[in-house]
Amino acid sequence: MATGTRSAENFAKSVGFCCGLVIAWESRFSPQDIIEMATIITFFLAGLAVGTLVEYLLHRFLLHSRLRHRIIRRHKMHHKTHVRHSIVSEFLGFFPGVVPFLWVGFAHNTSAGVAFVVGELVYVLAVAVAHKWSHEAPHRLFWMNPVVHDLHHDGRSRWNYGVVTSFWDRVFGTYTTSRKSTN
Repeated sequence: MATGTRSAENFAKSVGFCCGLVIAWESRFSPQDIIEMATIITFFLAGLAVGTLVEYLLHRFLLHSRLRHRIIRRHKMHHKTHVRHSIVSEFLGFFPGVVPFLWVGFAHNTSAGVAFVVGELVYVLAVAVAHKWSHEAPHRLFWMNPVVHDLHHDGRSRWNYGVVTSFWDRVFGTYTTSRKSTN
């Protein structure tokens, strides 16, 4: 038997096996159960996405504003002295930003609300860890260019406000990997 034929047969068996798993999976759950699982997953992911947008907006427009508040002073001190905080301290620092949005999923139903809250909590933990790593071990943030947070701290801080992702920086035109852009 030719190698190509054997590969095609193996592929067909794999597809058949996967289809069998899907059919077995679907027969265990009613359509309502599947809709409920999809809702939970969607609201969990929405919690993560909302967290990244809130992080970007608060970081750009509040933490780098001219307002006088202890949170803003703490952030400015972090920029001046590169003060490092524990993950718990980072978590507690980022958590208040998502509190006003925790109700969102509950507008749909209780399980969506819980999923959204869990998504937000996972996000806050992720941003706490990512921020700590961006200063101590930027290579661990394998999905981000390791220089972006350093460039954010360079000069007037007009670039790279995202800590977990650079997505919103790219959307709003504040992403750079070049020191020339920061001057």
